[in-house]
Amino acid sequence: MNHITTYLCGGLGNQMFQYAAGRALALRCKSELLLNVAWYAAPRVDATPRRFCLDVFPSVCGRQ
Repeated sequence: MNHITTYLCGGLGNQMFQYAAGRALALRCKSELLLNVAWYAAPRVDATPRRFCLDVFPSVCGRQ
């Protein structure tokens, strides 16, 4: 099965945009959407620390 992987980074606004863009592409291509959140596990020294916030939306993270 084909899949689209969206590499999330940044704050809530960026996460929402990146998810929406990945979801639209996955729907158009009839593919599964995967979210890569590795950026949040290893924060960079030159970036403002952020946390993954989309987990408050159960359908985004694959929970119903």
